[in-house]
Amino acid sequence: MDSNSTPALSSWLSIHTKNVISGFLQPLSLHPQWKLLYIVSPWISLFDSKAGLSFDDLLHRISICRTPTFVATRPPEHDWHLEAVNRLARTNRASIALIPGLHTKLFCAETTTASIAMFGSANMTSRAIDNIEFGAVILGQGTGEPICRRLFHHAAELYRLKNRKLFCTGQL
Repeated sequence: MDSNSTPALSSWLSIHTKNVISGFLQPLSLHPQWKLLYIVSPWISLFDSKAGLSFDDLLHRISICRTPTFVATRPPEHDWHLEAVNRLARTNRASIALIPGLHTKLFCAETTTASIAMFGSANMTSRAIDNIEFGAVILGQGTGEPICRRLFHHAAELYRLKNRKLFCTGQL
């Protein structure tokens, strides 16, 4: 067990209360090939490797794996948020929907060997590294498989909300 999580509650569930975003990004970084990524976060900013994977490394992996990436976020009101959204867009793999009033935080990834989902209170920001947050990480195996599948479905529904405004559409 590391200092960022409680002992795994099962083979498919862990709870994170410190540096919560690393509960999703760190296991994702261990998988060589990413097939699909959903980022549902009202706020997105650049972050360093303390998050389990730096923002630059996240963008690099999205690009080299040619990962279709679906992002749902609020319309940027701050330069740091706009910079992160623009950098995601420049991967040419991210389809970004701007959704006013979005509050949900949900992250889902499918790799060639596993599915991972996390939901909780943490945005995908550098502040989430130090903030008091909560995150439940579900691995798509055993009992976690149908839960992970449902979270993927919910992320896709959020991305397609009727009140969204498309910021960009990636090359899928």
